[in-house]
Parts: sequence; structure tokens; C-alpha cells
Amino acid sequence: MIRAEEVEFSYNTRVVLRGVSFSIGDGEMVGMIGPNGSGKTTLLRLMSGILRPTSGNINIAINGLSFEPFYIKRRSVAKYVSVLPQNPVVPDDFTVEDVVLMGRYAVSRSISYNRDDYDICLRAMSDVGIAHLKDRLVRQLSGGELKRALIARTLVQETDIV
Repeated sequence: MIRAEEVEFSYNTRVVLRGVSFSIGDGEMVGMIGPNGSGKTTLLRLMSGILRPTSGNINIAINGLSFEPFYIKRRSVAKYVSVLPQNPVVPDDFTVEDVVLMGRYAVSRSISYNRDDYDICLRAMSDVGIAHLKDRLVRQLSGGELKRALIARTLVQETDIV
């Protein structure tokens, strides 16, 4: 469950969010729509702990654990919440498999990957239709193929909240 109560956020003096409250239950699927600059990305950054609310609070409760994203380590948040940024930085000399495996860093105990990590990676690439591209360099992908690789990277985190 995600609960936001009277969340406000400002970039310096520019108020982006004011009095935002909502609750999303376990298993619910929610989409955000709105015009450019209306605060959708800011709200996602608040929910993932990248930003701290100016006032109000956001609380996430998963598997009996309850936390406010900004107040715990980012790697800990990434075990529960995965986010696909609007403009991610992706090294163009990495293979598709390398990029997708980056998503496992949050759940792995080390910087090396095991057989399970590779299996999860292959399954995610298959789910988005790019398993056949696993050895291709990122710079050789079309825009759509890159987006699919980034979606697979998000999926391999195996989080409850995407």
C-alpha cells in the first residue's frame, strides 16, 4: 500500500505539488495523467525517495514493513519500488543483457551476478520481446528496442511497486 497525506513539494519558490493525498492498495494498478509540468515525475521521485516532500508524508507498506522512502537508503527502497526514469543514462557500449542486469544490483548481495540473476534477466527480456537482442550493443538498438530493454531492467528488480 502507498499512502500520501497532504504532500507538498516546491522547487525553490515554485510550488509543484500542493495538498496531494491518495491511497493505493495492494494489487491496485494506477496510472497518472496530466499536462506537462503538472508534477507527475516529481510525485514518482517523492515515492521512490529521490526527493523529500516539502511537507506532508508518503508511506509505503509492503510485507509488514512500513517506511517513508526518503528516510531509508535508496538501495533499500529499490528492493520494493522500481522506477523507469524519463531520460535514463545508458552506456552505449554495454550489451542489452548488461543493461538489463543493472536492475538486479538492488536485489543482489554483491556486484557479481549468479545463475538466478541471469535466468531472471533472460525471462524479463523474453517478456518484452528482446531476448534475441541480448548480445547486441545498446548503440545498435532502435529507440523502441532500447525502451524495451529499460522496461526489462525495471522488471528484473522484481519489486511490488513499479
